[in-house]
Amino acid sequence: MTLIDTCSLLEVPASELYLKKLMHSRGNVIVPWAVVDELRKKSRSKDPDVRARAQKIFNVVFDYEARGIITVGLDDDKDSRNFADNIFIGAVFKYGLKNDITVITQDKRLAEDLLNTRNSKSVNGLNISVKRLEQDGTLSEVQIQDSDSETERSITSMTANNAFKIPASQLLQKFRNGTEADRRLYKNQVFMVAGKVVRTHREGRELITELLPDDDNFRGRIICRFSESAIHETSSLERGQPVTISGLLSNVDTYFGDIELSGCSLG
Repeated sequence: MTLIDTCSLLEVPASELYLKKLMHSRGNVIVPWAVVDELRKKSRSKDPDVRARAQKIFNVVFDYEARGIITVGLDDDKDSRNFADNIFIGAVFKYGLKNDITVITQDKRLAEDLLNTRNSKSVNGLNISVKRLEQDGTLSEVQIQDSDSETERSITSMTANNAFKIPASQLLQKFRNGTEADRRLYKNQVFMVAGKVVRTHREGRELITELLPDDDNFRGRIICRFSESAIHETSSLERGQPVTISGLLSNVDTYFGDIELSGCSLG
């Protein structure tokens, strides 16, 4: 079973060369619907280069699906609200015990997360390999190096008496592994997070801005909930814009890897 990520498909012409080789070898690769959705969104990008590449590969995907070279969709992921990264990680745990799974991605963080699933204490024997697409259309094996150094990119939590930094990935890990008492130490503290805007939308009387934080080891979203009165702060935010947002830590979804802040404000 081979799955391919959006960033690798957008490596045009390398991805086209790779797919043409599949045509001659009668191979098949799976493109999850979440990846198709990302291609569709990028085909409307303001960046003309990104837009052109996304439109081109979007058409290639469905052309090659008709030829039996690509399978679009993985089970019922068409109706999933997950990001593509979560789809890949979920597929490893769902199919990795009975199948050899290869994920093709240029994303170093996703590659590390996928390879780290082999160290899962709850699931042993996952058959997972991660490869990246080279410019000539060939694939190379991705290896990760162990490192004890902590990322400098972090979420900053400010209590009444002190301020300290903790990477978003470590905060999530504390909620997954810690006791209820440990988790209560972080709830309702004021956090500031720097990241890039994924999207902004309305939920009832709240405005929601989703961020991808500046933490290389974190997969998931920072969900920032603003009051309706903060519309002047959020109305000008654009996808991909770097921002700093502060708010109370209200929830951590350890399954999807999301961290939620309430009562948010910019800066």
